[in-house]
Amino acid sequence: MQVVSRSSGSVILDFEEQTNTPNGINLSTPIISKGYKISSGYAPSLKILGPPSSGYISKVLAMVTWGQNNKIEKADGGYFDVAQFDFKQMDGASIKLTGLCADNVKLTKIINTPYKVWQTIKLDWVQIKQLLIEYNSGD
Repeated sequence: MQVVSRSSGSVILDFEEQTNTPNGINLSTPIISKGYKISSGYAPSLKILGPPSSGYISKVLAMVTWGQNNKIEKADGGYFDVAQFDFKQMDGASIKLTGLCADNVKLTKIINTPYKVWQTIKLDWVQIKQLLIEYNSGD
């Protein structure tokens, strides 16, 4: 996911600097990546998967519990812009993105996803303090 912080330029949250989560272990604390905090409504609930043993060609953030919501914020509590959201859904359900702006206005985008197809959604949202990602929202 490409995000932009006005103070430090463009950042791509790709999790390449993260260590793969061992089999049978789920992360119970938020993941900090490149100055951003990724957390979930459920704990333990996140995993980092990637080469060489996973079959993925790069690192991915995987959700342990289907239907859980995930939140992205700046680790320092600051604001950020969201340029685009890249993803692949594994069951073809919908995803609801909600950006909470600096003035508490909510921006929403609902995406009906095809099965196992990579997508890039252009958002160009500015001055976001929180991005909520709801999987299988039913919308």
